[in-house]
Amino acid sequence: MKNSSWTIFRLSLIVTLLAASAPLARADVIMDWNAKADAIATEKQILPAPHSRALSMMHVAMFEAVNAIDRRYAPYKLALSADRSTSREAAAAVAAHDVLLSLYPDLKPELDAALTSSLVPIADGESKIAGIGLGKEAAMQIIALRENDGSAALETYRPLTTAGAYVPTTVPLFSIAGATTPWVMTSGSQYRPGPPPALGSELWTRDVNEIREVGSRTSVIRTPEQTTVGDFGSLSVPAPTIRS
Repeated sequence: MKNSSWTIFRLSLIVTLLAASAPLARADVIMDWNAKADAIATEKQILPAPHSRALSMMHVAMFEAVNAIDRRYAPYKLALSADRSTSREAAAAVAAHDVLLSLYPDLKPELDAALTSSLVPIADGESKIAGIGLGKEAAMQIIALRENDGSAALETYRPLTTAGAYVPTTVPLFSIAGATTPWVMTSGSQYRPGPPPALGSELWTRDVNEIREVGSRTSVIRTPEQTTVGDFGSLSVPAPTIRS
């Protein structure tokens, strides 16, 4: 889905900004928590759409926390501000931990252990304490932002139709207005293609005739490349007859 693809692109951009921009949080902190989220998804067999949402929430929370310290980029939604001495690593780790904990409360011992591993290398002091507080605030606000985003709606899609009535093949929960709130787009229908042409349209006649002319074993308009791609020469059964 294009909505999901854009979300993944957005995540990749955020990860790049965090990992490549010194003196932001160590790349290891960002990637460690990304790996943790992926491992959870694998263990729980989470489907791509909800996993994409979890990654989005986690990475946006980390971005907002670290960006509040360095202020190098326009924030996504939050208006956070922190002293430049605040620990970026602590802020990113706590933000990631708290978001994942909100989504997977049953994994609290495991997530707490991962957070401890992230925080141990950071020297104790005001910088670390401030980073922990900042990470918690970023996570809390992102969790609240996505609390009622429609992702928990029950799926009622049932593709029943009649001849000539178009039924979308995309599951509506992640594609139509009133479903999951997009992260960047204004609406899930922003880039949705239109339905196919009506059955009586000349477009259908054109396409059927093209199939007949190009697909026929004795076609005189099919190019050698089209023959190779379609492997027409190796067919040992008669081509199907297309009736209008």
